[in-house]
Amino acid sequence: MSDKQIEYLLYAVVFVGVLLFVEGIYYLIVGRGSGAEAVNRRMKMLATGRGTKDVLETLRRGGDSAEGPYGAVPGLAALDLLISQSGVSVTLGRVFLTMGILAVGLTCALLLFVPLLPFYLAPLVGAGLAIGLVVFFFRFKKKSRIKKLSQQLPDALDLMVRSLRAGHPMTASLGLVAREMPDPMGTEIGIVSDEMTYGLDFRAALENLRQRVPAPDLHYLIVTINIQHGTGGNLAEVLGNLSMVIRSRYQMFAKIRALSAEGRISATILSVIPFFVMAAVWVTTPGYYTAVLGDPALPVIGGIALAMEVTAIGVMWKMVNFKF
Repeated sequence: MSDKQIEYLLYAVVFVGVLLFVEGIYYLIVGRGSGAEAVNRRMKMLATGRGTKDVLETLRRGGDSAEGPYGAVPGLAALDLLISQSGVSVTLGRVFLTMGILAVGLTCALLLFVPLLPFYLAPLVGAGLAIGLVVFFFRFKKKSRIKKLSQQLPDALDLMVRSLRAGHPMTASLGLVAREMPDPMGTEIGIVSDEMTYGLDFRAALENLRQRVPAPDLHYLIVTINIQHGTGGNLAEVLGNLSMVIRSRYQMFAKIRALSAEGRISATILSVIPFFVMAAVWVTTPGYYTAVLGDPALPVIGGIALAMEVTAIGVMWKMVNFKF
C-alpha cells in the first residue's frame, strides 16, 4: 500500500472518529430531559408533555415496522423485532447508519493493520463484522432486558396482589405497576395498560406483551391472567402463589451460581491464557512469529490450533454454565 493510500485511510479514520464523537455528545445532551427523574422510560416521556397515544406509538415502534418503506428487505422483520425486544429506542434508519459507519471504520482498520488481507476483501469483511457487531449488541441487550424483567416480576406480582386485595380492578392494578415499577417492567406493563385504554382487547394486549418480551416467567403470568379472565377465581391468591414460586426459583439460581463461581473463574482464566501468551510473545519478541508467516503449513496448523482452542473454550463454558 502506498503512502498516499495510507494518508487517505487516516483521513477516513479521523472523519469516522469525529462523527462518532459528535453523535455521542448529541445523545448525551438530548438524553437529559425534564423527565429524567421519572421511574421508567414511559413515565419520562409522559413527563415531557407528550400525549399518551404518541408515547404508545413510540414505545410500540409502530411507525417503523417491516411493513413500512423497508418491508421489501429480507430479514428486516426479524431485525425490527429484535430491536423492539432489546428495548433500545432507535429507528431502523439509524441502525443502518450505525452499520455503515462501523463498516467504514472497520474497513479502514483492516487495510491499515492487516496488510495480508486483499484490498477487495476488506470492505466485505468490514461490512460483515459491522452487521455482526450490531446484531450481537441487540441480542445482548435483549438477553439482559429479559433477565432484568424476570427478576422484577415477583415484585410486580406482589404490587398487583396488594392492589387487587384492596379492591381495585385488574386494569387499575396494571396501571399501578406501570407507574411504580422501573424499567423494563414498568414500561412494558404501561404499554399493555395504554393499549387497553385505546380499545385493544385484554388478551390481545397480553399477547403483544408476550411477543415483545419472550420471558418464560412472564408467559406463566399471561397464561394465569388469561385463564382467570375466562373462568373467574381468586386472582390475587393465584398471583401471590406465582410470585412465591418465581422468587424461590431465583433464590435457587443464585445458590447454583455461587456454588459454580470457582469453575467459571477457572474457565475464564484458562480461556484467556493462550491469547495472552501469544500477545506477550508478539510484543516482547516481534520476530518470533514473522519468521514463519510465509510458510504454507501455517494456515493449516494455525486453523487446527484455533479450532481446538475454540472447542476447548466451548466445552469449559458448557461445564460451568447451567440451564435453569
